[in-house]
Amino acid sequence: DDKGEELFKTYLSSTSVMDIDISMDNQYLAFLEINTSGTLAQSIVKIVSIQKAKQKAKDSSIEPIVYTYADENNYLITNIKYQESNKLVYMYDTSIDAIKNNENEVIADLKQEDGKISFADIELTNSVYRIIEKSAILSTQTRVEIYDTGSKNASIYSFDGVPKQSYSYDDTIAINIGSEVHFVSTNGWLIKKYISNQEVKKVVICNNFAGIVYRNKVEIVNL
Repeated sequence: DDKGEELFKTYLSSTSVMDIDISMDNQYLAFLEINTSGTLAQSIVKIVSIQKAKQKAKDSSIEPIVYTYADENNYLITNIKYQESNKLVYMYDTSIDAIKNNENEVIADLKQEDGKISFADIELTNSVYRIIEKSAILSTQTRVEIYDTGSKNASIYSFDGVPKQSYSYDDTIAINIGSEVHFVSTNGWLIKKYISNQEVKKVVICNNFAGIVYRNKVEIVNL
């Protein structure tokens, strides 16, 4: 807890934890396990009720794990993230899915036939996104598709260029194109286009501002 005191423990016998997250209301803890005991690695997502886990210390008959999802298709889950309304979003190497009220649904497909998916992420408040590159003879057009994880409605932001990196925080996505950084909101609107005279190495986003990291300095910009 916030005083540094241990609340509970969860033991794993033969699996390894790859990722973990806590719901926004601090009621649930989700963790991603990888089972490598078989011929193929299996991804397992478990959700623990924090209140029940604390009660189990006094009553061993209480079961704190309230939901378990074990993938049967041999797909690899790479990370998990709690969003609003206790939606647990998790990203496969082939799709982005979500669990809400113990039901699983696909939010976005990461297998693209028409173009190349260069980046995808789930680290937003209520959305996920994928970035698709489509090459022409003399240029590359890039499309950022942003999906609301509640309604599954999509917003689109397009630009000419090849993305080198993407970052996300809260309701903002940053796309680094080398000497340009596009800051885009989850409704697909351009918040700010930052143009530089030198190569941008990294972008760090916080509340209402961002850090543009170069090889030898950092610049702060308002969003």
